[in-house]
Amino acid sequence: DREPIDFSTPEDIATPSDILQAVNGTYRMLIYKPGDRLQPLTQDFMADDGFCNDMNYGELLIWKGDQTPDDERCVKDKWERDYAGILRANTVLHYAPSIEGLEETLCKRYMAEAKFLRAYFYADLIEFYGDVPYRTEPEGMKKKISPRVSKETILYNILLDLDEAAEDLPEKYDAADYGRATKGAAYALKARIC
Repeated sequence: DREPIDFSTPEDIATPSDILQAVNGTYRMLIYKPGDRLQPLTQDFMADDGFCNDMNYGELLIWKGDQTPDDERCVKDKWERDYAGILRANTVLHYAPSIEGLEETLCKRYMAEAKFLRAYFYADLIEFYGDVPYRTEPEGMKKKISPRVSKETILYNILLDLDEAAEDLPEKYDAADYGRATKGAAYALKARIC
């Protein structure tokens, strides 16, 4: 049996539980790699914002000038992680409206969380790389190589996503959903980006 049991592919999303799992998977991309709770803190080692004398961190090699950004794994991993998060957010945005049994307020909240997260990942990308490919559909590997879009265009769309997200995100959650994006988080991210 080759069907995975620990995750859903976009084509398998059919229930409200599947959409929740997809939203949770998008949040999961905020952590660099499973078990690595130091990210994104170690990114500060690339500049003078942080210091670490552990040679296992690729960011430290950039800080010391021993390697360049184009051949460093931490830079490549950042790109891949952000785009994996964007793909997951786009999957939620694409499939959530068509899920039978998903109540409207919950659907709007899940989509708002996905827009918030997509904005976060794109803000991270344009801060580090400038112009990057801009994707709004769950394209997967079909468009792995895409042309770069101007940073200004992406910034405009990030701010739209955050405004739309703030409309449907709650001000706070109960204990079971603590840590999810809130209206205040959307406004704070927008302020930081602006």
